[in-house]
This record gives sequence, C-alpha cells and structure tokens, in this order.
Amino acid sequence: MLIKSNISLSESSQSFFDSLKGELGDEYTLEINTDNNLDDLDWKYWLKRAAKHDNVQAAFYDFKLDESHPLNISLYKSNKSNDEAINLHISKKGKHRALFLDRDGIINEDNGYVYKWDDFKVYPDVVELIQLAKNHQLKVIIVTNQSGIARNYYTIEDLNELHLKMNQWLEENNASVDGIFYCPFHPEGEVSQFKRTSMLRKPFPGMFLMANAQLDIDLENSIMVGDKNSDRINELEMMTFFIQGNYELSDKEATFSNLSELTEHIKSQNIFN
Repeated sequence: MLIKSNISLSESSQSFFDSLKGELGDEYTLEINTDNNLDDLDWKYWLKRAAKHDNVQAAFYDFKLDESHPLNISLYKSNKSNDEAINLHISKKGKHRALFLDRDGIINEDNGYVYKWDDFKVYPDVVELIQLAKNHQLKVIIVTNQSGIARNYYTIEDLNELHLKMNQWLEENNASVDGIFYCPFHPEGEVSQFKRTSMLRKPFPGMFLMANAQLDIDLENSIMVGDKNSDRINELEMMTFFIQGNYELSDKEATFSNLSELTEHIKSQNIFN
C-alpha cells in the first residue's frame, strides 16, 4: 500500500498503517492531508472497517473537528482515482437529536421492492410517532436500503418520484420528515454501476454519517426504528427499537408489535425528553 501524507506520522500511526498494509496488500493508495495530530482523533476504526469489511474500491473520509481543522483521508485502489471516491463526511458531534426510521416495514407495508405509489401502503400510526418526535424537537430522517435499484427492478428516478409522493402525503398529515437517505448498492446487483458492497448499506453506518454531516445530527443520542436485525447499527451504539414484521428479530426486549405500541412506550418512558 502506497502512503502519501503531508505530515510526519507518529510511531503509533505508522504502526497502524503497517498493519493495514498487511491486510490490504499493494493495490491500495492511502492519502492523508491534515494539520492535526492523527493520534488525537477517533478515525482509525472507520478506516480499518472500510478496508477490511467493505471490499473498498474507493472511499473518501472528510473529518472536521471544526471549520479550521480538517482531516482528509482517501483510500482507493490503484486503478481508481480520488475523484471516483465515495464521499462520507464524518464530524465529531452534531447538535440535533434525530429519530431515524427505516422505510419498508416502518413507514409503509413491506411488500417487496415497492416503487410505485399505487402499491405504497402507508402505516397510519407512523404519523403519531413522527409528530411526537417533532414536538420534542427531534429531526426525523428516513434511512433505507434500496437494492432494487442495483437489481434493476426500478431506477433512481422511480425511487425519487415515489419519495416525492410519500413526502406530500406525510406533509398533508402534518408528519413531514427532514431527510431521506438511501443505499442503491448491492454486491449481487445486475446494474454494474451499483453492483458492489457499500458502507451506505445498513448495517454499515454510511447513511447515518451522511445525516450527521448534512443535518448536524447527534448520532450518539439519536434513536433508530426498524424491522430487521440489520437496522441496528452497532458501531454507533444508538438506541434502537424494532417493529415485528416479516423478519425474525433477536432483541425481543426492544421489539414491539406495531408503531402505536412503540409510541406509547416512548411516551411512558420519556425517551424523547
């Protein structure tokens, strides 16, 4: 692995990169640009996870302690370029708590690769949960794996059109959301552009890290609601609840029969306070 750095690496950082070299081999290039002491930052885990578990083609990490102290790390294969990298902007601590919601199985009935509004059946009780979160000044953000794009079942344009109509319905019911993040990638996809593993795909944390940067989200004190075990993003240690649907769930204590039951639990325990 080729290392390009604008600073002298400490013994600790050099040791870390040496171990990374052993795992990646010679086909990767790592670029570092910073005016910070690398050993003061909690970034090495993300880089190692991306390299070891995400089958990285290219990844770009932009850590900001504040506006005047950036740390830019690029990791890419020799046949790629920095310009082709996936952008994941990671900040230390956001200002806003958020309620993260999976889409299929939480916002709407999970009938498998839904992309037409006529087939999109919204759960009415999601409205009360969103309103409760908004009343407690939480941002509400949808995070959804959409491998149907990679599998060539529908296009990004189809998905955007569906989300436009979904947002209109939610706004009309006083339950608007602050953001939607989706992952179109899957390693078994049919569309070459989207056929790969991605840190955006849950249970990897990419979509949450993007929300952290774009919407200034405090991930540590935010809450996730999903219907699959993969909706728990363990690296973030975020409070997570599950709705029993089409999938076997391992955390029974955090599982509820429906959104109304979960909403009542959140109220009784003052979880949004």
